[in-house]
Amino acid sequence: MKKIFISAALLIAAATAWGQYALPKISVTNVRSHPRHSAELVSQVVMGTPLKVLSDDGSWLQVETPEGYKGYVITNTLSKFTQPMLTHWQSAPRVVVSSVDQTWVYDNPTEFTPVRRVTDVVPGVILETDGPAKGRALPVSLPDGRKGYIACADVTPVEKWASRATSSAPDSVVAIAPSMMGAPYVWGGTSVKGADCSGYSQLLYYRQGILLPRDAWQQAQVGTLVLTRHSEPVTEKLLKPLRPGDLLFFGNASTRKVTHVGIYRGNGEVIHCSSRVKVNSLIPGAKGYDKSLNLLLARRIEGDAMEKLAVKSRAIYGIK
Repeated sequence: MKKIFISAALLIAAATAWGQYALPKISVTNVRSHPRHSAELVSQVVMGTPLKVLSDDGSWLQVETPEGYKGYVITNTLSKFTQPMLTHWQSAPRVVVSSVDQTWVYDNPTEFTPVRRVTDVVPGVILETDGPAKGRALPVSLPDGRKGYIACADVTPVEKWASRATSSAPDSVVAIAPSMMGAPYVWGGTSVKGADCSGYSQLLYYRQGILLPRDAWQQAQVGTLVLTRHSEPVTEKLLKPLRPGDLLFFGNASTRKVTHVGIYRGNGEVIHCSSRVKVNSLIPGAKGYDKSLNLLLARRIEGDAMEKLAVKSRAIYGIK
């Protein structure tokens, strides 16, 4: 038998070509600070999020998320994509999961029962469509090639989702924020299964077609500054410039270091994730007041900032 020798350089080139991009193939994929399971969970990405691959050691991929966050993901949770594969995905008909909570893809268009489940999916997951709807079910393809059906009521075309990044988006953020009431705090979490404070605010805005930076201190640098507080007491007068949907940032009064973020609901209240998703008042003496919340500043996502943060402005999504 004739032996075939392949140089190491060719193997590296082939691996690089195959793994230029990746899409998570499970509903929620963990992103860690280092390529090991014991490393800190720094973020998460949901199924169908397009990732740029920075390195690949065979077991772990170092990836960059669409908002520029970097970390390591275990290879068996991802589907590797070449540039042509990504280009095809970008131009394919796609939907985003827009259900209130976790839902499922089934292997049968008429029998939505547990035994028929192919996978769970969460809000924000992007799926390719695989033909016209069959009754109440839409055929879809998963990033790893599996096929199934999802309820039409649980998805929205990606173009319609991306068009939500308008001046009404902050109001919509406030409207859907209570849907996660009681959800647990998970360090590094960014999904309805569990989130940290900035993961929660990022998810709420992402569902409106707006991609905020990952961490609270990064979110505190985008948008319009609408309030700065130093040592003065929090009163209704102080909060008057705020609108529902504004991002509120909390932290150390002396160093001005931002350590927490929440969403302003109006009437002096913030909805945020601290131990769990909950509502607190910012005004001393009011019901639900939490003295540990030291308000530093507030920012509003509007105008040029909203256009810059819109998912449709990120070429990797391929949304026109």
